[in-house]
Amino acid sequence: MKIILKVNIKNLGQKDSVVDVKPGYAYNSLIPRGLAIEATKTNIKIIEAKNIKLEQEKKQSVDYVRKMFLKIPKQIEIKEEINDSGKLFHAIKPKQILDHLQESGIDLDQSSVHIDEEIKTTGSFDIIFKTDDLKKKVKLIITKK
Repeated sequence: MKIILKVNIKNLGQKDSVVDVKPGYAYNSLIPRGLAIEATKTNIKIIEAKNIKLEQEKKQSVDYVRKMFLKIPKQIEIKEEINDSGKLFHAIKPKQILDHLQESGIDLDQSSVHIDEEIKTTGSFDIIFKTDDLKKKVKLIITKK
């Protein structure tokens, strides 16, 4: 009997996949517990349409991130206040870098910024913007406000 899984089930299949199981297992276990539905023509068409929509959204998301990556400048300058010893009052965090980039219309996720060491002084630092398939090295310059 063919069913459509509503959740990932170990050793059986992934969510929204059509699998073949024995009728007793489907009617006595999977369907009553809400883990699967019967694979009728209508249900299969609904799942296919849903999968196509998800693929389109994913592609648009990847395209959006790629466009944002192209906008990232090779050099970013942030002005910060420093104390008498020449150190910053706080360390520079990825969120602060992204807030600075957002002023230029670049909107990325915080997980895409990678800083090797804590930035607590003025100067020039290398930071990396990285996603699953994109990587860009940028020079971050911290100067006195």
